[in-house]
Amino acid sequence: MLHVIRKGETYQWESALSVLQDWGFALPPADFSSLIARGSSEVHVAALHYAAKLGGHAYTDVLTPLAASPNPWVAAEAKKTLKSLSDPVRF
Repeated sequence: MLHVIRKGETYQWESALSVLQDWGFALPPADFSSLIARGSSEVHVAALHYAAKLGGHAYTDVLTPLAASPNPWVAAEAKKTLKSLSDPVRF
């Protein structure tokens, strides 16, 4: 799946993130950052869900600018994800 994130087609990225999330596999921060830089709004939201599920504190710097996204859906999801990552107690 990592090869899909790195070199796959954009339509494959959401599915790849879902599989990696199910496996509990944390993407290296450089791959996560690259995915955000190249992705669409749908990919951004999938990446936000992925980071929230895995507790991806290593991704906070990459996710923070998404809270100011011109897309209201992405901005709302980013704010929710950043809040959940900053909460000390996670269930």
